[in-house]
Amino acid sequence: MKKVFFRTAILCLIAGFTLGGCGKDEEKVSVTGVTLSQTSANLFPNDNFKLIAVVSPGNATNQKLLWTSSNPTVASVSDGTVTALTVGEAVITVTTEEGGTTASCTVTVKKMPEIKITVVNNCLIGLVGSGMASIDWGDGSSQTYELSTYGTVSHDYSTVGSRTITISRANITSFSCNHQDITSLDVSKNPALTHLSCFLNQLTSLDLSNNPALTYLDCGNNQLTSLDLSNNPALTEIQCSYNQLTALDLSNNTELLTIRCAGNQLSAAALNLLFLSLHDTTIEGEEKNIYVYSNPGRNDCDMSISRAKGWHAW
Repeated sequence: MKKVFFRTAILCLIAGFTLGGCGKDEEKVSVTGVTLSQTSANLFPNDNFKLIAVVSPGNATNQKLLWTSSNPTVASVSDGTVTALTVGEAVITVTTEEGGTTASCTVTVKKMPEIKITVVNNCLIGLVGSGMASIDWGDGSSQTYELSTYGTVSHDYSTVGSRTITISRANITSFSCNHQDITSLDVSKNPALTHLSCFLNQLTSLDLSNNPALTYLDCGNNQLTSLDLSNNPALTEIQCSYNQLTALDLSNNTELLTIRCAGNQLSAAALNLLFLSLHDTTIEGEEKNIYVYSNPGRNDCDMSISRAKGWHAW
């Protein structure tokens, strides 16, 4: 009886191996390609995001990937996580281990848009633009603010003192900070700015050399002794009255329609030079006006110079 059982067990074991009971290698599925979740990205320094790679077909046997950056000093990559480092462009490439198929994403790292103002009291500012602005109030507190067609944001300080407010990460096209006891304003890192209003403050200087898109400027009632507008050719209106300006050259501002520079320290000679710098372009349906009253040289200047160029002088 034992011999019969043993013989039967051996036969069953042999049959199991013969019929595949010991297993069979699964059929290999080859890689045919790879895609990325996006093909381009715009970042600021220190930003990061995750690229998702999908191997085709989805059930490919070998899913291993190699990630590389064409410019690792601009943007690095580790297992799909891209980190922006410095301004420039880098191509992030993913390559399949099997077959060497690739996909890529062009990463552009841009300068961080930024506006800085120094205040000595509570602050109310107006912002227009696109994106989510990050605001550091300079007292250890911060907030994010979604820009739209128009909006204001304010902050109250517990004590009076000088603080620097930094607004970054968003392209601000219009910025207003009027009557806020502001002692400094830096818009040089926000070249998208088209409208700037900062009247009734304590500004002694204003650098607009990196704001070529500016079309409207109101910096009246400050303490400016000079104002360089040579890099702002798109300006159509300037309000710089009641400062301490002794000269004003508008020879590069050929789109101007309204100039308000009353109440400065412009002598007759300085006003004549100002008139000579005005453009003589006629803009259909538009009047060109320049306001120079309450300047020391108002009564002795030659307004015929401006009139000859089509300007109404007041």
